[in-house]
Amino acid sequence: MAFRDLYEESIKIKRANLKLEACLRERVKVNNESALVEDLRTRERALREKLEYVEGERDSLRSLMEAMKKEVLGFEESKCLLESRILELEEKLRDSSRVKFDLECRSEKLDKILGTF
Repeated sequence: MAFRDLYEESIKIKRANLKLEACLRERVKVNNESALVEDLRTRERALREKLEYVEGERDSLRSLMEAMKKEVLGFEESKCLLESRILELEEKLRDSSRVKFDLECRSEKLDKILGTF
């Protein structure tokens, strides 16, 4: 009878040990998964920080690009104004050349007329 009780008790202990080993394996698995989850969270935070930095750089580059576009438009407007001013000045130069030529011709005619007196 004592042997039988001892045998049944050892079977209960063996079953309890098996349950404890299964629980321990599950606990190790959960701890490993927790460590993995924490590692993933750390990596996610690092990626979010990098994303924020890149977005900030993108925004500053966009504003710089907009400023440069406005500057280019200003240069194009200045170029158009300068080109129209050049055309005006060239027209005035042609007009003044005609006037000078006319004055020289009239001056020669006047010299001829006065020279005959």
